[in-house]
Amino acid sequence: MQAKVILAKARLYRLFALIFALTGVFIFVSLYLSNFEGSFFSTMTQPSVVLMLIIPFLPAIVLSWVAARMEKKVIAGLTANEQAPKK
Repeated sequence: MQAKVILAKARLYRLFALIFALTGVFIFVSLYLSNFEGSFFSTMTQPSVVLMLIIPFLPAIVLSWVAARMEKKVIAGLTANEQAPKK
């Protein structure tokens, strides 16, 4: 039963990570278009653009990482249960 709850939380975190990633795209495009002009690749040498690229995606990265850890925990628990000797 606890494995189902953890998997449900992991899927919820994945869903929120996807929502945050899509929001991050819109935030990055908005910031980029309002602050910079010219070629995208020439502006990627500026540290502020790199930070604007990373910061909107931090919540998505963190939630995806947490979800992956939870899924690994469930998989490890299930394989341990399968390998345990039955009485």
